[in-house]
Amino acid sequence: MELMIVVAVVAIVMAVALPFIQNARIGANEGSAVSSLKALVSANLTYKTRFRTYASALSDFSDVGLIDEVLGAADGPPGKSGYTFTYNGGASTFEVNAAPALPGSSGIRYFFVDTSGVIRFREDAAATVSDDPIDQ
Repeated sequence: MELMIVVAVVAIVMAVALPFIQNARIGANEGSAVSSLKALVSANLTYKTRFRTYASALSDFSDVGLIDEVLGAADGPPGKSGYTFTYNGGASTFEVNAAPALPGSSGIRYFFVDTSGVIRFREDAAATVSDDPIDQ
C-alpha cells in the first residue's frame, strides 16, 4: 500500500514537472540557435575580409576554422541543438534560416538573419527579412 502511494506521488510530480522541462529545453534550443546565427554573422564578416566574398555553404566556415564542425554540418539532420540551418551565400550577400528540427518539440520560433546582422523570428513558418527582430 505504501509503495503504491509513493508511486502515485512520483507520477503526480512527474506530470507537473514535464511541461516545465520541455519549455526549458525549447528555450535552450532557441537560445542556441540565436547564438549560432550571431556566430555565423561574425564568421561571414571574417570570411568576406579574408576571401573578398561571402561563403557559399556552411561547410566553408568550418573548413577554414571559423565555426565548429557541428554548426558547419547543421544544414541537415540532426542539425545543432534541435535546429537545422539553411545557408545561402554569394559574392555580396548571405541569408541564414534556422528552423526547429521538430516544430513544437525542439523549438517554437523560426529565425532568419542576413547581411544586415538583424536576427528576425516568426512562430508559425520560416522567418524572413520582413518579420520582427528579436530583442538583442
